[in-house]
This record gives sequence, C-alpha cells and structure tokens, in this order.
Amino acid sequence: MMPEIALLVARAPTLAERLLLVALDGVTPRPRLRSQLEVDGRRIDVAVELGGRRLAVILGRTGEFRTAADVARDEALERAGWPVYRLPPDRVTTRPQRAAGDVLAALHERGAPVPRRVPAARREASPAPLAALRELCGQLGRTS
Repeated sequence: MMPEIALLVARAPTLAERLLLVALDGVTPRPRLRSQLEVDGRRIDVAVELGGRRLAVILGRTGEFRTAADVARDEALERAGWPVYRLPPDRVTTRPQRAAGDVLAALHERGAPVPRRVPAARREASPAPLAALRELCGQLGRTS
C-alpha cells in the first residue's frame, strides 16, 4: 500500500470506508482520494477525483430510504460541484471491489477515463486489499 492511502485508511472511521479506499487505490490511472472531506459544512465520506471529474461518495441510506437531512446534504454538495453517489455500507463490506467498480462507473458516466486494475507485476508486493487492510488495522491497533 502506498503511504498516502495508508494515512487515509488510518483516518477513515468505518470499515466500509477503509475497504472502499483500499479497493479504489488499486486502479490505473490512480484516482485522487480523500477521506472525510468537508465541503460547505457537509461531510463527504470518500471524495474521488479522476480525469477532471469528481464524485462525493456517501456511505449510507439510498433511494427512498434517505431522510430529509440526507437529501439536504446531497443537494448542498451538488450545488458545491460535488455530484453525489450513495452506497449502502453493507454492499462495500461484502463486495469492496464491486463497490469500487460502481464508483468508477459513476465517474466514467460523468466523463472520467475508464480505469483498470493495476497488473500484479506492476504493483508493489502487497497482499490483497482486504488482507492489506487487516494488516494495517492491526498495526494501528484497531480491530475490523
């Protein structure tokens, strides 16, 4: 894992957020990732930028299950130039690679280039994302 992603993962408050960050870090071109970004007083769980496009990923309620506060946050972020993509946290924890693919597809729909998995030969020698996350959490004294 690159040092920058290790710092982001260390600051991420939930397992779903940590898993998504690790999964998104394994593609090329590598997106710019930020965790817990605050925009106009509203928090973005994972901010993803790629090819001049950006996306606010919110891990929480989706569709008709959103509350009035969720809708207000989404609208405020949209007005600030951050299109919102919502993911249920359990989708990320059960299938982090697929969730990362959903996020990248949403970015591509907005004009970002199509990223691809970094070939194993070009990656740093590192374990699979989930194993890497568990190792990092152990080093930080957290349990996942």
